[in-house]
Order: sequence, then C-alpha cells, then structure tokens
Amino acid sequence: MAADDSDTEPMDFQEEELASSSSSIADTKFDITIGHIEDIIMEDEFQDLQQKFLEKYYKEFDDSEENKFIYTDIHQEYINLVEKFIEEELTRRMQGFCMSEFSKQLV
Repeated sequence: MAADDSDTEPMDFQEEELASSSSSIADTKFDITIGHIEDIIMEDEFQDLQQKFLEKYYKEFDDSEENKFIYTDIHQEYINLVEKFIEEELTRRMQGFCMSEFSKQLV
C-alpha cells in the first residue's frame, strides 16, 4: 500500500500544481486589470470626464423624493460613457485585453 501511495502522490501533486498555476495566471491577470482600473479612475482625465458629465446634468436633480424618468436616461448615458472610457483605456494599456473575458471573471 505504501508503494501505491508514493506512486500516486506525485501525480496528484503535479496535477494540483498545474491547476494552481493556471489559476494563478488568471488571478494575476485579474489583479493587474483591477490595478489599471484603479489607476484610470484616479487620473485627471477620468475626473474631468465625470466633472463635465455632472455639470451637464446637475440641474436635473432636486431635493425631492420623486424619481423622475429623466434619471434613467441620465444614468444610462453615464454608464455608457464610463464603460466606454474604461474599456478604451484598458485596451490601450493591456495588449489583448477583452472586456467580455474580464466580465466573466467578475461573476
């Protein structure tokens, strides 16, 4: 029995190492992407983008509890603007970046 254990243990260890190695590569790529996103949102260009958007729409909002229909449109425009900007920046900074692949990692 001891001989069987020694024969199978290295194989199990190697398989585990291979799985761990693949996982580590995916984790590293994910971490690098998140690092770039952090950099992007802290940079002046992104801050300016947000500021211009806020200046464009701040008058649409008031202190009431009513949710106006225009809020949905404004929100959608903001989402599109930010997603496009971040995706373009990630594509520029990371060779072979794919947003759909990154999105799958988020789930």
